[in-house]
Amino acid sequence: MISFGRLILIVSLISGTTYAQTRLETKLIYEDYFAKLDKAFWKKSFHTFDNNLAQFSGKNIKVNDGRLILSITPTSLKGKRFSGAEIRSKESFRYGRFVARLKPANGEGVVSAFFLYDTRGKTHEEIDIEFTGKNTNLIHFNKWVKETESPFSSHLNFDASNTYHEYSILWTPDYICWEIDGKEVYKTSKDIPRRRMKLMFNIWASKSNEWAGKLNPAVLPASMEIDYIKIYSLY
Repeated sequence: MISFGRLILIVSLISGTTYAQTRLETKLIYEDYFAKLDKAFWKKSFHTFDNNLAQFSGKNIKVNDGRLILSITPTSLKGKRFSGAEIRSKESFRYGRFVARLKPANGEGVVSAFFLYDTRGKTHEEIDIEFTGKNTNLIHFNKWVKETESPFSSHLNFDASNTYHEYSILWTPDYICWEIDGKEVYKTSKDIPRRRMKLMFNIWASKSNEWAGKLNPAVLPASMEIDYIKIYSLY
């Protein structure tokens, strides 16, 4: 996830760029349309972190009408003023294309995230897609390798909180490519994560007013909705 002392590069979304993924041999290895919560694949989280004003609670995770819904509420929990939600895959992956059709939450201070993360704690490796409710016409990409992040943000030609769109992380040994609705938005070949990572989604409240906006409890509860996810292996 993004740290808050760094300048974020912002560009406009460039349409018309084709998937880099089309040049790779891929295989669909898992998909979930959320008819119910697949407990063999997913695990609920019950932790928090320093920049988070919320404690994660399994009560804020539900499946309804074919969608996975993660919510943040004004309920105090374990010393935090709010309760959020996080869910992660039980399996870890190395390389592949990770796809989610989703709609992030609106409301200042609220962060909706779709990301890959090395949970073993020995090193910090991570690949992110994040939205802040402060501005849902902006998408944030990031990666962490050896405790160093590389944030990058792009303006959208739509309000992400109003409609579902398909977001993808294509992670290869040579580069990472972030995609929206079949279009390449950003690509980097520098400092590629190598460790196996879990697929994760969460919704939380940021302490950074500058990045996410100042949280107003009146906007809660707020929810991130995931319509489906797909995972492809590269080889």
